[in-house]
Amino acid sequence: MERYDPTIDQWTMLTSMSTGREGAGLVVANDMLYCIGGYDGLNLLNSAERYDPSAGQWTLVASMSTRRSGRLRLGPVVELYCACFCLHHC
Repeated sequence: MERYDPTIDQWTMLTSMSTGREGAGLVVANDMLYCIGGYDGLNLLNSAERYDPSAGQWTLVASMSTRRSGRLRLGPVVELYCACFCLHHC
């Protein structure tokens, strides 16, 4: 995953998620970035991961009851992240 800092116009590499995925939803809540669902190249996913910017790490959180893929964004964008939704660890 990469994080964009508009004050210096620069992208910085961050840690990867535990599951490679594409078509996942992203939402920022309580200063955390959540990556929800997606597709791993074989299956739709119901798993979700939470990124803590202060700790610089992803943590698995409770899975959804339904597998799904698609884009999701709620609320204003305060920081811009580019999650690497490839089927390999980025």
